[in-house]
Amino acid sequence: MDWTKELQTAQQLQPAHRRRVYATDKYVIRVTLKPGELDEFGSTHDYTHTILQDENLVLATNLVKSHTTVPVPAVVHFEEGLTVLEMKEGIDLEQA
Repeated sequence: MDWTKELQTAQQLQPAHRRRVYATDKYVIRVTLKPGELDEFGSTHDYTHTILQDENLVLATNLVKSHTTVPVPAVVHFEEGLTVLEMKEGIDLEQA
């Protein structure tokens, strides 16, 4: 799938610290900041560390999904610098 097209209609969810996080009706798209790219505070980050965190997210999500009944979003796509998860509706903590 061409994630560039999905990103054109996506809404950014939070300020960029290590990655930009976007949402569409179906997906949450996490785009890692490139090496040397400045975050929301004007700082750079350790790109390798961020990639390892993304890999850990995918492995942990799959582990929880396969060994528990806890509802977690499916990992739709994963490559270096881009992680796409299915949108999982939950309870808004402001409303709870």
